[in-house]
Amino acid sequence: LRMEIRAADPETATRYAQALIDYAEDRVDHLSKRKRDAALNEAQQELADATDARREAQLHLITLQQKTALIDPKGRIASLRGQINSLEMQLQDKSLRLAGLQSNFRAPSARIESILGEIQQLESLLTDLKAQMTNATRDGQSLAAVATGIDIAQHDLSTRDMLLQAAMDRLGSARRDASAQARYLSVSVSPIDAQEPVYPRVYYDTALAFLIAAGLYLMASLTVSILKEQL
Repeated sequence: LRMEIRAADPETATRYAQALIDYAEDRVDHLSKRKRDAALNEAQQELADATDARREAQLHLITLQQKTALIDPKGRIASLRGQINSLEMQLQDKSLRLAGLQSNFRAPSARIESILGEIQQLESLLTDLKAQMTNATRDGQSLAAVATGIDIAQHDLSTRDMLLQAAMDRLGSARRDASAQARYLSVSVSPIDAQEPVYPRVYYDTALAFLIAAGLYLMASLTVSILKEQL
């Protein structure tokens, strides 16, 4: 595409040429504006959906913790298992001591009965601790089931956090694309001030006038010749 600007002076012609190029670039860039606006709206909707999903995941986790009255069920299970392991070691030690006393015929019966009582107490404590892990809570779930549910809710919340961050990044990128110019015109030569006037074109205009006059003369001659033949 070749563009020529006529103006009273070279500076005005250059300004007009640059203004026309800027206008053409704006029109070309406008062709992709609808697509970029649609991408921006989609990113905004995606961010709103991710925010709502993250809020729902957080509320679900808080609800589970409130229902079970346990903020850290894993820690509670670990504590119970530690107590159970300790009691089992004590029970094993008492059982070995009882077996040693029972194998000794001279062992005092009072000592044997004392160890038997300690073993019964340890067994009772073990039964109670194991029941705390397996018995249902007030909402009908075991401690292990509650721990699993809260763990799943925490993982879901972490996933929602990552999706929310990704949606925020995409929205930022869409906003930058929507506000920036996406398409440009390739200009081989930038507008510059003319060193000498291009118009009027004396030789071109003279030759054009001569051709027009010759054409008119030829048509007039043909017309006159035709009229003479008819007369």
